[in-house]
Amino acid sequence: MTLLAAPNEGTGFAREENQAPARLPDGRFPPGVSGNPSGRPHKGETMGDRLRAALQQINVRGVKASDEVVNNLVRLACSDEPHAVRAAELILDRIDGKVTIPIEVANVTLVLSQDDYDAVP
Repeated sequence: MTLLAAPNEGTGFAREENQAPARLPDGRFPPGVSGNPSGRPHKGETMGDRLRAALQQINVRGVKASDEVVNNLVRLACSDEPHAVRAAELILDRIDGKVTIPIEVANVTLVLSQDDYDAVP
């Protein structure tokens, strides 16, 4: 029998290699014993991580990608392009937060974003 750790003081619990940690009779783990000793596995690089890294890159003109995205978004919002209104909405949602519309139904108050409200038939 190979013990991974000495018994916890006062509990007398120890566990063998490749065996689940011992539990108290009521199903809880004793103090100082984890049900997940290795912790949650690392999920790896996410799309958000990659985007954050890309937005920190500096181009050949010495401008950060995030600054260029903001400048292009503002330029589009101020233009006559078809998507100018959507660009302005994105800017305002980021600055002020999405607009909410309180609705009271039978003594229940709901707070919906404009997108949620628009989706209601």
